[in-house]
Amino acid sequence: MSHARRMPGRPTFRASAGLALAGLLAACGTVSAPPGESGGTPTPAEPFACPEPVDGDVPAGCVPYDPEWAMEQNERYRDRMPMDTETRAANAPVLEDAVAALEQPGGRVTPEAVDRALTEVGLSGVRTRDTGGGVVFGGGAPAGGCVHGAVDAAGTVTADLGGYILDGGCLPAH
Repeated sequence: MSHARRMPGRPTFRASAGLALAGLLAACGTVSAPPGESGGTPTPAEPFACPEPVDGDVPAGCVPYDPEWAMEQNERYRDRMPMDTETRAANAPVLEDAVAALEQPGGRVTPEAVDRALTEVGLSGVRTRDTGGGVVFGGGAPAGGCVHGAVDAAGTVTADLGGYILDGGCLPAH
């Protein structure tokens, strides 16, 4: 049975680490002014955003802001990149195979069944999502880009070729 002995006058590792951490935390909370300025309150370099005026000039001290445009830009992650003609032609056979595999009668449409059918025809990285009334899907096509679409509860398939979405991948997060 061994016992650890502490040497008199030497701090333990825990004590040393605790003192170092306390020093770092204290330094992180310090706010100082840039050289040549007094005080620790930062001043904004740019004017603040204001709503786009209906009539007249933009008020002084603010930048025009269009909330509808900003919301449109926020939703751009779902937009697809274009697919060139050569890639579209090279992927046409796999699109046909994917639609044929998804149109096979087989009972209830499930994300697992759609994933399996698309993987079997050669798509990679297949992603599916149950919409409550069917399944949406997206998968990497062999010649680049995506095969994407949906299968509704009745088994009707809609599918197309397209580029990757701007967020990456073939199926938007929602």
